[in-house]
Amino acid sequence: YCEDGGDEDLPRGAEFSTFLDLYYTRERDDVDKKEVRKLVDVLDITFHRPEYRSVSSAERDALDMVNVKCLQLLRGLIHNAVVVLEVLRDQGITDAVSKRRKDMYEARISRIQVAINSQDTTKKIVPLLSHRNDEVVRETLALLAIMLFNAQRAVQKSFKHYCLETREEQFFRDIGGRLNRSSVALKERRALFSQFRSKMDKNKKLAESLRVRAVAGKKTKGKALAEASLASSEYELQEIERKEHGREAQAAEDDLAVTKDDGYIELVLRILASLCDGQQRTIQDYLREQPDNIKSINLVADTVDYLHLFKT
Repeated sequence: YCEDGGDEDLPRGAEFSTFLDLYYTRERDDVDKKEVRKLVDVLDITFHRPEYRSVSSAERDALDMVNVKCLQLLRGLIHNAVVVLEVLRDQGITDAVSKRRKDMYEARISRIQVAINSQDTTKKIVPLLSHRNDEVVRETLALLAIMLFNAQRAVQKSFKHYCLETREEQFFRDIGGRLNRSSVALKERRALFSQFRSKMDKNKKLAESLRVRAVAGKKTKGKALAEASLASSEYELQEIERKEHGREAQAAEDDLAVTKDDGYIELVLRILASLCDGQQRTIQDYLREQPDNIKSINLVADTVDYLHLFKT
């Protein structure tokens, strides 16, 4: 259904599937727009209404959980069809049957995307990117990414109108902030990893020095004592290499995990790519410069700077 522990993980229990059935009409192979509207309105109301900002900590946590569930339900309506389509593409479209299946799932995905977007969803969920709860932000990014899957024109158009008509600035601050946050975190992680490698090299040199001294001692000490000293040095070297190899592998694994999690950067990059896909020149230019905003943020340059870190 989805990758374990990934940024797009979804509940797999029967309860979640039952909830999804409430918003999907199998006879028409389409979503129930009225029910979808309720989910979108909940997200809009709980984020913008002043009375929801002065609730207690426990009530706020409960509202955050409701927001997460609403976002997951909206995404779940599209998710399964996307998974099946990607499997078909990986297997290759080799005959008329597979092509018909591909076309059917592409049409289903597009139909659901348009239906969800028709409830002013883009306008109402983009502000959630500045939510104080990071899980709500992650789910918002995941929903935006799947709504833009296959460069959905209707969602691209809604985003363009939203930015141009409202002079939206927060989206650019939020996305730019996540790119910068990921860049800083990656640089810090690399610096720590470099220090770790330097320490490993130092330990290896020390072990090599012990071996050399043991071999040299063979000329001046008794044979049995020299062989024992040499064996001891070789054992120390093997132990150092074994431990450091394990630490290096763990550090590399941790490095990948941290890089993946910082700012949910994979989702951010997919959203930016999907917004521009299909020769959307207006959006491409607007991501680079927002001339009607007080402060313009060049997300294209920020993205290039982040990707450049992987070549240095």
